[in-house]
Amino acid sequence: MKRLLSKVSLARLTLAVWLAWLATIVITAWLSLSGVLHPSFLYMAIPLAFMLFCTLGLVLGGIWQIVRGPGRFRAFVLILVGVLPGLLTAAYLEHLFLLAASGNIRLTWPVRASTSVASLLAEPYVRMYYPHRHEGRRCVMWSASPERKEALLAQMDAHIEHMETLLGERSDDKAYWVRGPVWGLGGRYGVGWVLGSAAREQHYDWLDPVDRHEAAHFTLNQLLPPDHELPLLFQEGWAELHTGGDGTSGWREFWLNLRKGKSLSLRELLSPDSYYRAEVPTYQQGCVLVDYLLRRFGHAKFLEFCRTCREATFDEDLQRVFGMSLDELDKSYTQELAQYNSVAQWYFMSLQLAEGVDPDQWRQLIEDYCEGTKRLQMAFRQSSVQVRETSEILGPDEDPGSDQCQNLQFYRDGERNATINGDRNAGPCNVGIATSLVYFAVVKEKAGAPWRLLYHYAKGDALDFEMAVAMNRQVPPYFEHVLLPMYEDAAAVTIKSIGPSPVDTRLVRISYSIWHPGQDEATVSVGWWDLDPRFDFGVVAAERHFPEGVRGRTTVEYQTIDGRTAPETRLYETFGPEGVVRWRSTSEITSCEFGPPPPEVFELSSYGGLRLEDAISSPQPPHDRERVNQKIGPAAWTAFGWAIATLLVGSVLPIRRAFGCR
Repeated sequence: MKRLLSKVSLARLTLAVWLAWLATIVITAWLSLSGVLHPSFLYMAIPLAFMLFCTLGLVLGGIWQIVRGPGRFRAFVLILVGVLPGLLTAAYLEHLFLLAASGNIRLTWPVRASTSVASLLAEPYVRMYYPHRHEGRRCVMWSASPERKEALLAQMDAHIEHMETLLGERSDDKAYWVRGPVWGLGGRYGVGWVLGSAAREQHYDWLDPVDRHEAAHFTLNQLLPPDHELPLLFQEGWAELHTGGDGTSGWREFWLNLRKGKSLSLRELLSPDSYYRAEVPTYQQGCVLVDYLLRRFGHAKFLEFCRTCREATFDEDLQRVFGMSLDELDKSYTQELAQYNSVAQWYFMSLQLAEGVDPDQWRQLIEDYCEGTKRLQMAFRQSSVQVRETSEILGPDEDPGSDQCQNLQFYRDGERNATINGDRNAGPCNVGIATSLVYFAVVKEKAGAPWRLLYHYAKGDALDFEMAVAMNRQVPPYFEHVLLPMYEDAAAVTIKSIGPSPVDTRLVRISYSIWHPGQDEATVSVGWWDLDPRFDFGVVAAERHFPEGVRGRTTVEYQTIDGRTAPETRLYETFGPEGVVRWRSTSEITSCEFGPPPPEVFELSSYGGLRLEDAISSPQPPHDRERVNQKIGPAAWTAFGWAIATLLVGSVLPIRRAFGCR
């Protein structure tokens, strides 16, 4: 050992540091060019650990020689030279982290070569905090819980397979799906890693929209070349469209911005400053744009454009693939939505009609339905409503879930609305208040406990009640809107027939089918809606049959209050393949008064004299993630300064030697 240590010198340690650093560069380039999506972190950890060990020995040995002598200046220079690779590595890792946090990612060569670096950063952290690895057909789920969660894995597998079937291609790699943040970053996708939602303890575990969104990024990016230049408008639009609900949320926001004249043009969204920037309009209008392109040109054309478009020739690429200029596309996709009076009307008119369904009859029915729904909802512009909701899980092997019964109170006064869950006096109670200026939420955990202000923040522009009705947002008649799509992967909804209901000829029955692409073959679910013209074309019954034999049925009863039509009860039941009820949910309006509600329910002062500074947190609006706009961090500046100092000091060394100085 002494003989070995005697051969270790500062110069050799410096050389070892640089050789180890060059080895990491070679390994990074090799893994990037080989296309390995999830390499072992040991490929990078071993040479970096060796480099760190040699750097530490160099610094300690150099300091010792500076203190004891001789050759103090030479030792100082070797320390400068030997520490530089470590600082350059830290600057590179910092650069990748800042890019991931900012969401403004331009695919430069350092980013394209980050596959092995991503594994180096993510895998050790994931193995420590999410040690349980559960593998499915198209993903590997990393979780802190040892429970495998078969339902979640099956949903994620089906979600990815659904998108791959639509695109007509699939990759051989699996998504690494982490159930929580990694190094403080959550809700992100990067080089095969899907950083999704945190695992929650709940009776039913459904795939979170965040997981769907980030998995959609994985599916599309795996089919693109490494040097692709697809703008974030298309990337986020694709992901947002496959978050669930067929993208109607994005259409709602865009429809509102169109009506208010606040939508951005495609040239603004694709400008050099916005091409790789993810902001709120990138999600909303990107979802609308991608949905329009897919419905008009198909998935094959869309994928071709994603693979071949370039930032410098974007207009020409658009003309080559879709046969229209950027301005023509801008006009076309905005006019499609602007012609409708509500988002619901657009959604229903965009559905496919089977052979034999009269388009004029369908258009008239949808106009009547949307007008009736508007009258039904507008009746609650000023109202005080109490709703009792109960649910029960049936079957000998099922444990009852939590919150089997809850009492809700809804107060609306034009632009102001309040939702109260529980008893304000006795507790526990949760209150959410939205006015034209602010939104806040307060909670009382138990009887006698003080009120707590969860959050309080200023809102943007006020949304008048009629506009909210047209958007079908926050103003349902207190029962779920059964005709609008749910969070699921439904590739195509087809209206099969329109006619009198066999139950009651006074009702109008709409039959439909939904096509679900799968791994091996597509499946189809069918269902129907019964609308009653006497109750403003409200839904009185609906039923849906799923491929696995499960059936869901909804029944709604109506009442007349002060000459206005209003729902009274809604019953939803799920039947198993054997025809036995498995789950039942009932909503009942126990009290309904039309007219201005008590004004104090909208005032913060009515809840224990709380103040704004008492707020526990300030939530962020959807998609308005906290972005780190810093492009160059302290590690990069340190490495730059260190390199300059190394060059300056190193240039003095030959001069000192010429004069015989050590």
